[in-house]
Amino acid sequence: MANLDSLILDEADQLLDMGFRPDIERILRLLQPSQKTRQTLLFSATVPSSVSEIAGIALRPQYNFVDTVGEDTEQTHLHVQQQLIVTPQEKQMLALANILERETSQKPYKIMVFFTTARLTGFMAEVFNSISSKTGYKVLEIHSRKSQK
Repeated sequence: MANLDSLILDEADQLLDMGFRPDIERILRLLQPSQKTRQTLLFSATVPSSVSEIAGIALRPQYNFVDTVGEDTEQTHLHVQQQLIVTPQEKQMLALANILERETSQKPYKIMVFFTTARLTGFMAEVFNSISSKTGYKVLEIHSRKSQK
């Protein structure tokens, strides 16, 4: 463990919320020999005190904190329009197509659509990509079964 070059803690706030603090602390104790030489990166959407505490244990004393939002900036979720539509399963494709048509009429736009499973995400991406020559949509799918290479 003394030769570890890099340690990355991604979604640190979520890891702590899910109760992994004892595991993270145990891993950090095991990695103590490499602390002075390794590069440690900690990513978190939020920075509650629990994340600050883990940062104090995992990172070197003079670590750099990079805030990509800014303290004086309103959080994204407060100014991004969000919608929820409940529709029967047999009408979901039509409802989604109608929403996309309406929301893409004014540019620029960025749209994220969430589905319940990786399989459904892949299927919907395939369907919308198959008609991209007509719609102009550039659909990217992100899910757990997709390679991250």
